[in-house]
Amino acid sequence: MRIRNLTGKGQNIGHGPNNPAYLDDSRVLELIQQAYDEGYTGVRFNWAFDSMCPEPGVFHVERLLFIVEALASRGMIAWAVHQAGPYPNQPKWRAVASGGTWHPCLPYWTLQQEVLESINEALKEVWWWLTDNGYDPRQAFYFQAGNEHGDGGVGDPTRDDYTKPKSGTGKLSIGMASWLERLMMGVNTLGMPLIGPGMECQADSMRDEIWDITGRPWMRRADIIDVHCYDDVDGNAVDKARDLLAWIGQRDEFTGGRPVWIGETGGKGDPRQQCNALLALGVEAVGWLG
Repeated sequence: MRIRNLTGKGQNIGHGPNNPAYLDDSRVLELIQQAYDEGYTGVRFNWAFDSMCPEPGVFHVERLLFIVEALASRGMIAWAVHQAGPYPNQPKWRAVASGGTWHPCLPYWTLQQEVLESINEALKEVWWWLTDNGYDPRQAFYFQAGNEHGDGGVGDPTRDDYTKPKSGTGKLSIGMASWLERLMMGVNTLGMPLIGPGMECQADSMRDEIWDITGRPWMRRADIIDVHCYDDVDGNAVDKARDLLAWIGQRDEFTGGRPVWIGETGGKGDPRQQCNALLALGVEAVGWLG
């Protein structure tokens, strides 16, 4: 399957009106239709908690259901990536957290249960919408618990320059490991496939990151393993993907034969050709970001 990543500047379809990155409904439909016309099987998009729950007690699932409907009606799968709870720039959430702050991917400890409850409520809404409208939720919707959280990745508050490769250990911080465990063990997907945290796989710490995350007991809950593969080494993404897939194969006691998806790749050249080259390595899905 070739998947289109609709994330990032100018194409981040998951945000609602209360977020500066908001795209109106017509633009969201335009991007989804473009992905459909280009032959993509589905769309990977951010689970924008800040738009769904802009403040405590406020719950808006409309944008999420709008995306699910737009994709399902075109026969495309929805791959929703949850990576953040309330953001530090939301004063009402910050007040509930007793003045505590957090980096964008790690909810303050006292709020984590409320974040989980909101996620599960939204998943229930998705499940009911799909079943009520004649779709099989197990084939139409995929939930991903976390994305690029290894040390030096987007979950690392010490990393201030995202234009350079990470220089960390590749391992999860204690706080992030604890949150991902709560997320993986506490989320109820109602039978919809659960994708493990996306692994950033920068060249310098690729093996350490895979070793660390796939070795966590809670990763056994994942139905699918997600790795990301960009051209940050000599050669190209295909060479790197071949190397990391061989490394994952050494961790079979944890992968257990589960499918590996390349959630993110991108670069210059023809997306179809590059995705097809990666699919030829034996992965089930490749997500193009560009």
